[in-house]
Amino acid sequence: MDDYGSQLTCALQDLSLEEARWMPTPKSNHVLWILWHMGRMEDMWGWYLRGEGDSAWIEGGWADRLGIDPSRSGSGDTIEPVQNFPDVTVEEVTAYWQASRELLIPSIEGVTVDRLDETRPEIWPGAPDTAPTLLWALGRIPVENGQHTGQIACIRGLYAAKFRQGFGRRQFFRRTSSTVILNLIQDLRQPATNPTPQPTRHWQEKVALPPTCHPEFIFRIY
Repeated sequence: MDDYGSQLTCALQDLSLEEARWMPTPKSNHVLWILWHMGRMEDMWGWYLRGEGDSAWIEGGWADRLGIDPSRSGSGDTIEPVQNFPDVTVEEVTAYWQASRELLIPSIEGVTVDRLDETRPEIWPGAPDTAPTLLWALGRIPVENGQHTGQIACIRGLYAAKFRQGFGRRQFFRRTSSTVILNLIQDLRQPATNPTPQPTRHWQEKVALPPTCHPEFIFRIY
C-alpha cells in the first residue's frame, strides 16, 4: 500500500490539467479519470473492510464537490463518461484520493488475522452470496491500484514523448525512457509470430501477445 501510494504521488508531480485530460487514443482513459477511479476503489474497499461507517464519497461530500453521480465508481464506465469527465482540477481529484486513503489505511490496520475469512454479504450489491472475504479484498486493493498507478505513469510517458517534454528524473520512470515505452507499443502492434521471448532494445525479453492485442487495450483496463 505504501509502495504504490508513494509511486502514484511521484507520478502525479507537476501534472497539468491539459496533460491529465489527454487521451492516448479516442477510446483511452485519461489520467484524471483513472485517479478518480482509484479514489473510488480505495473508498469502497475501505468501507467494505469496516462494514459500516462513512465514506469520503457520500458522507464526506466528494460526490457533490466533483459533480459526479454518487452511484458511479468507474467500474463498467463506457468511454463517454471518460470523455465527459467534469470540469474539475487535478488538485481536487487528488484531494479526493487522499481523503479516501485516509479512511482506507486504518480500515486495513483494523483487520485482524481471525477476521480474514469474514464476508460482508449485507452490504455487497447484487449477489450477497458472492461477497468476497476480507482477505480477498486486502489482496485486491494493491493489485488493482498498483496496475492503475502503472497506467498513469505510462500515459505520462507517452504524453512526454509525443509533445517532446522531459518527464524528469523525479518522476515515475527513473530507469525507463519514454522512447522505450513507445518502442514497446510498436512491438505490441506487430502480430506475435514467435512465442519464444527474444531480446529487443532495452528490454530483456520481447513481449509476445496475440495478434488481436491492441495497445489501446492497455489504457482501457480497469
